[in-house]
Amino acid sequence: MTGVDFDGQQRSRVMSLSELYEACRGVVKRYMAFQFGITLFTRLNAGGYEVKPYNFYLLKEHCDFAVNTDAIKFLAAHKLDFQTWLASGVHYCNKEEEGRFTMKKENYSYLDLEEKIVFHIVNKIKEWYLDPCKKEEEILSLKTVMTKGIEALVFSILKEQDIYVNLEYDDISKLYELPVEITVRRVNRNKFDVEGKKTGMNSASAFSEKLGFRQIWKCLTKCKKPIIGHNFWLDIMFMFHMHEAPLPARYEDFKKQVHELFPCIYDTKTLSKNMIFSALKKCYHLDNLYRECCKINKESKNSIVFRFPPGFHFYDERCIGSEGKAHEAGYDAYMTGIVFAIISNILENGDELEFKKWENVISVYGNNYYMNLVGNDFLKSISIFLIVFEEDVDARLVQSLISTEKDIELMKNNQEPAFLLLDSDFQKSERRDRTFFVQFDDVNINEETIMAQIDLSKERISMSFSTTMEKREIIFPQVKSVSRFTE
Repeated sequence: MTGVDFDGQQRSRVMSLSELYEACRGVVKRYMAFQFGITLFTRLNAGGYEVKPYNFYLLKEHCDFAVNTDAIKFLAAHKLDFQTWLASGVHYCNKEEEGRFTMKKENYSYLDLEEKIVFHIVNKIKEWYLDPCKKEEEILSLKTVMTKGIEALVFSILKEQDIYVNLEYDDISKLYELPVEITVRRVNRNKFDVEGKKTGMNSASAFSEKLGFRQIWKCLTKCKKPIIGHNFWLDIMFMFHMHEAPLPARYEDFKKQVHELFPCIYDTKTLSKNMIFSALKKCYHLDNLYRECCKINKESKNSIVFRFPPGFHFYDERCIGSEGKAHEAGYDAYMTGIVFAIISNILENGDELEFKKWENVISVYGNNYYMNLVGNDFLKSISIFLIVFEEDVDARLVQSLISTEKDIELMKNNQEPAFLLLDSDFQKSERRDRTFFVQFDDVNINEETIMAQIDLSKERISMSFSTTMEKREIIFPQVKSVSRFTE
């Protein structure tokens, strides 16, 4: 989700997942998701996958919702089609709302005037239809008001009496409910059933339109196929709230209900962070991960072929006129599926048990935990430390203070150091703060080692600036505490 507002809450700090869930729950109630992207992957007998991407614009029939101006500007800059969303967005509802729609449909009652019109039409048709003097080719002409509801009830009553006819009239009368000339013709039973179905479909289509995306959602939850997402803790919350039910108050109840809907979920963010390929581990964004996976697949001896049937080529980069649209839900779903297929292909020749280990484990954006839908949540790493300074510090200085000589050499060669600053905004070099989460590759590192490294780095930095600073003492920010982050 892009641009949602947490009302100033620092969701990436020392919140537990239950606390973070409560904060996110408020956000989900306040906002809505404009789009829902689905890409279907079908394994082919000849090898590879058939790929069918879909992008749905969602718009509730009647509702109020909040928007964030920064988010709107961001989406507009990435060419989100607001006109399509507002003009032809698909309706959606949750399970409870569907129940209310169904009850209204089943309890629909005709007005007295409508019933009188229905029985007037039925009696006229019945009298004509059963008259032995009337010939087969003769027709009956009527002038009366006709609506979808009246027509449906007329056909229903006539069928009960084995009377099979076709009604011909100008459809414009349905819209304005004006008297119209109706031509009645005898038809055989098969043709009558077809006409009756069309009439029923008109009534059903209005109901179907009210349900909208709910029908697709039910297909997703009933099929029990593996659901793949990328870094989609918040996406799952929006999906559940918009299409299934209001989010439960308790975090544990949320996990249980999500698992009942989707017994098998994989998060490509979780998988990539635990891959043996360092190139994938360092891909922070879906687009980067997708590009890296495509590169690996292209160079592989057992590369996967992805085929797009006619009409589904709009994300296929091999086709002229196709283009990937950043931040379009359908394209994100497509990239996520490609990443999962390639990672799966890599691990098929490796440790399959290691792959299964990450089933139903979701990366939590900006937090230090994994959400485990079928067990206890756990830390992303046992080597995460919280470094607290006495005052606000530039993130670049923090990086310099915790860097070893080896780390510096690695960064000079455009390689990753043996640590990672963890924060939702850690890539913003201008960020200043008093507290920093740092994940180290060395599982044996401790608080004393980190403090010693900070002291060594202060000496190194002081010496490097000694000539330009004319031996004046550099005042470094004081470290208040270094502590291991624990569950």
